[in-house]
Amino acid sequence: MGATVDILETIKLMLSSRKCVYILGLDYERVRHAVSERFSNVENSQELAADYLDKIIQLYFHIPRRSEEDMKIYLRYLFTLKYLKEESFQDFAKDIRRIGKNIDKEFLKILETYVDIETFPMDGYKALTEHDILTIRGNEFNPRKLKRFLNTYEMRTSLSRLLELELESEYLVKFLLLQTRFADFYRDLEDNPDLLEQINELVSLNEAERKEKLEKMKQLKKYDIDSIFDFFEEVPFVDVDPLPYLRVAQTVEFRVALGEKEKKTLDNLMSGDTVKLEQGLGNFQVLDAEQKDTVIQDLLERTGYTDAQVRRRSVLAFGALRGVVPEDLMEDVVEKLVELTEDEDVNVRAQAKTVLEI
Repeated sequence: MGATVDILETIKLMLSSRKCVYILGLDYERVRHAVSERFSNVENSQELAADYLDKIIQLYFHIPRRSEEDMKIYLRYLFTLKYLKEESFQDFAKDIRRIGKNIDKEFLKILETYVDIETFPMDGYKALTEHDILTIRGNEFNPRKLKRFLNTYEMRTSLSRLLELELESEYLVKFLLLQTRFADFYRDLEDNPDLLEQINELVSLNEAERKEKLEKMKQLKKYDIDSIFDFFEEVPFVDVDPLPYLRVAQTVEFRVALGEKEKKTLDNLMSGDTVKLEQGLGNFQVLDAEQKDTVIQDLLERTGYTDAQVRRRSVLAFGALRGVVPEDLMEDVVEKLVELTEDEDVNVRAQAKTVLEI
């Protein structure tokens, strides 16, 4: 956060130059919060922060936030893209911009003009679009994350064919949604697939029966169990064997299967010990680009765990890796750290702020 104000102060020094125009791309609320934190010992620091920014920025352009409708069309566009001929891209993009409120009906009508509906994977299309709102919200309205979600789905679909597993597109999407939304529960599900049956049983009970049953199932109390119940009610898992879906995900998932070097690096980085953190930094620096990506993605996943200690140690790990995170991953890391400055745990919040100010 402190670095944000330092950059603004540097720009202020150059504002008098007639030959310089500065264009700032920023999240106004986050920057204002950073400025108010710098002047937190002053009365009315929020108002002071707003005045501070008004003196620097003479002209504002507010970029509209992406609507759910826009993201729904974008999700469908991403899925369809690989089935289009390259020369059709521009015309297709132009046509879908005219889509109104009835997104699915209009999109499919346009699709008929550009692809062979007989060979188009309609089951996959329907599986992804049935829970499009959950998919969009679970990926935080972020086009890059949505694209990665879709890439993972495509990879698992291809791998299921390669392994000759008869998996349904519907459940490939559902298990991926579950993994995206509840990473810690999903990791435990990999070790104990019976968890799925236990949750399904609890979801089928009324509130009083569920509460009584939960008292005897203490292992479930570590999760945000009410949110998990809400998810399973909206995204039902009925009569499905989780093992083949988990097998595909374990073979190629967000977090690629770790090699010995990555495991050693993560063990040191997640130790919480100063000496081992330094060793983890050394381990990380000798990894190749793919291995570094795997380690960073694993750490990002851990920041979503319900265990506050795991979240805090993953933040400590990012602190140890400052300056050596690959440039193409830095945006994701900073975005996650900023998000953790509002974590429910005071120690996680404090640690995230400290790392951002380094």
